[in-house]
Amino acid sequence: MRDEDPGFQVTPVRAMAEALPAPHWPNRPTTLAETMRVVGQLGERFVVSGAEHRDGWLAATALSDAEIAGEVAARGRAAGVEDAKAAAVLFLQTYAYRVAAPLLAAWVLFGRLPDVSAGNVLLRFGADGRPSALALREPRMTGLPQDRLPDAEGAASDDLTGAAIRLLLAEHLLPLHDRVRAQYRLGGLLAKGAVTSQIGLILTWIDTHSRVPWARTAGIGLDLFERSGDSLAGQGRAGEMLHLSSGGTEGIAFRRGTCCLAYKAPHKGYCGGCPLKKPAEIRASQEKKFAERPTGGLLGDWQPSPVP
Repeated sequence: MRDEDPGFQVTPVRAMAEALPAPHWPNRPTTLAETMRVVGQLGERFVVSGAEHRDGWLAATALSDAEIAGEVAARGRAAGVEDAKAAAVLFLQTYAYRVAAPLLAAWVLFGRLPDVSAGNVLLRFGADGRPSALALREPRMTGLPQDRLPDAEGAASDDLTGAAIRLLLAEHLLPLHDRVRAQYRLGGLLAKGAVTSQIGLILTWIDTHSRVPWARTAGIGLDLFERSGDSLAGQGRAGEMLHLSSGGTEGIAFRRGTCCLAYKAPHKGYCGGCPLKKPAEIRASQEKKFAERPTGGLLGDWQPSPVP
């Protein structure tokens, strides 16, 4: 896909894979608590709460089929959607975003993976069926060798992509995906697209709201999608990452390969990654995002410490 205007170019990230550098992180916070505090500055869905007071929290592993049905129904009512399949997709999307956002942001910003496996996650749900808060049972994270933090139980790995696939997908989102898909008889691509699209949209949000080089975010996302294969069908039928360039400014976006059924909600137009968007609409949206980028530090108001 390429826009006819030579001043605005849209190219699949996969076509640029060989030019993407390996990520590195020269400056990082010295604790997991500070890492997650910075991550939380990206938005409320990136915040990891303290779980000192366990009242009102639901363990992700304790989410029953009946509770899933209740949250799906709540999500449908809040969105004005009567179709149960559409409500289930909306629930799966909001759940996937809330769980994946802290991990993906910590990975892109600092090369660290907080443990968001289902066994380590506590959730609170709002009246609208969205996970309104997320906490970790234990301060655990996976990082590169030599990245040790005093306030976290750490696991070292040279393969952060493989660790992310295990923590985020194999041990949390994919089992939930399978349950929701079976419970509501969702098509395979529809259900996979609900998870894949949220990963893509999170990466797009990080690219827009931080000063991280677009190539690092794109490279992490591409590797995750490629190695996840058919379990996500990213960079394929469920969607793909795009590189966008306008007036010397570069960034990324995600284009779904399947419909998210958002159109079934009253007064709802395109979703963030709708494949039906025309080049002019993509350009207008992306140029607005370029203008919103912070002007200093990784997140506008946070400067990494200089490397000694």
